Amino acid sequence: MKKSVIILAFIVLFCCCAQHGLSAKEIAEKMKEKYAKVHDYSADVFYSIRVGGKTVNFTMRYVFERPNKVYVYNERTGNVIVSNGKVMWEYIRSANKVYVYNVTNESEMDRLGAIVESVLNGYDVKVKGTADFEGRKCYVLELKPKTNLPVQNVEVWVDTNYWLPVKLSFETDTPFGRTLTVVEYRNLTVNKGVNESLFKFKVPEGAEVVKEETGGMEKYESFEEAQKHVNFTLLRPKYTAGFELEEVGVMNFNGTQLVTARYTNGTCAFTITEMPGKKCVEGGKRIEIGNVTVYERKTMFGENVLEFVKNGVRVDIISGCLNVTALEKIAGSMIFSR
Repeated sequence: MKKSVIILAFIVLFCCCAQHGLSAKEIAEKMKEKYAKVHDYSADVFYSIRVGGKTVNFTMRYVFERPNKVYVYNERTGNVIVSNGKVMWEYIRSANKVYVYNVTNESEMDRLGAIVESVLNGYDVKVKGTADFEGRKCYVLELKPKTNLPVQNVEVWVDTNYWLPVKLSFETDTPFGRTLTVVEYRNLTVNKGVNESLFKFKVPEGAEVVKEETGGMEKYESFEEAQKHVNFTLLRPKYTAGFELEEVGVMNFNGTQLVTARYTNGTCAFTITEMPGKKCVEGGKRIEIGNVTVYERKTMFGENVLEFVKNGVRVDIISGCLNVTALEKIAGSMIFSR
């Protein structure tokens, strides 16, 4: 949920800039310029989720400081997430357990530029007008998916001072029926400084501490270099649609390794993720390439996804700008490779 809200914030930045006829490159630079000025912010994030005739409301206190300091407190459950930039603690009150993770060097919020490009390919944006929220002047934007995506009727209210979202609403179809989610950023403050003591976590008395072995993302320039640090055989595409390999990242999580390769041609990109696995997350259209079953679907933001398993390796190919035909060729070059 948190990541979805942040991504929508970036959509807003792009859309508002686009009203002035800027090019895609200029819009991207404008987004970076504005967002780079946010050093810290805090808000009481109110959620209202209605499904099956029932509504659940709760508030989460969220405090962020660049690059990786985070404090999140769920008032409903009592759960807490704290990061001091190097270590993250997650306290589950009902189980009285604390999970401890290492924090990667790269801020999650600074990795979303490529995702924004993908989102823009999936939605048409319309400015409905202006409105006030907690005394702030906002643009009210309507986002309509270009294809049949799970997220529908998206509306975003954007503060015109900091260019951050202060209110979001969207509908999704779930096994329990259509769900309406409303998110409001109340008492928002930006670059006002935060209480540093929030990023210092004290283990509650009697709580069990579980150390999660999560390594940072190590980056390499080639598959050959990455293979030296991976305990399973990587699949490398022979066909890349003319795109060049930008980098290969390797992350360790509880003994399991996840490899991410990003290809780009400067204006468009696709990502391949690989990890040990025997099953796919089934869903979407099912096709056969060679003797391998491939599942085609879209993410909630309109990105095309192909997923398959070969030789005990689960592979996902993701792009918001390449069509399914191109992704099938990339998948085929991996499936038929030796």
